[in-house]
Amino acid sequence: MTMTAESVAAASAAWVWVPDNATIATTDAYTIFLMPDYFEFALFVNGFRPAGPLAEAVGRVLDRARSFGLPEVCWPVRLEDPAGLAAALEAHGGRVEPHYTIPL
Repeated sequence: MTMTAESVAAASAAWVWVPDNATIATTDAYTIFLMPDYFEFALFVNGFRPAGPLAEAVGRVLDRARSFGLPEVCWPVRLEDPAGLAAALEAHGGRVEPHYTIPL
C-alpha cells in the first residue's frame, strides 16, 4: 500500500474517539466536542469543513464555541484542513500549545 498525504489525511479525519458522555455540536461545516471534566481541554473543534470564505467560517465556529461559556477552545490544524487555517486561528488570538487554543 502506498501512503500519500491525501490517504494519511483521510485516515486521520476518519479516526476520532469521543467519550460517551461528551456533548457534541455538529453541522455540515464543523463538529465541536464538549469533553468530560477529566480531559485536559474542555472544548475541542474537529472535522472542520468550511463553506464559503475561510475567515467567515472560522468566525461562525468560534461564535458557536463561545455559546458554551468557556474561556477557550482547542482547535488542532490537521492535514485535511484548508490552507490558511493556522493563520486564520492566529488572527483570532490562537496560539500553538501543541494545538491552537483560541480565547473566547
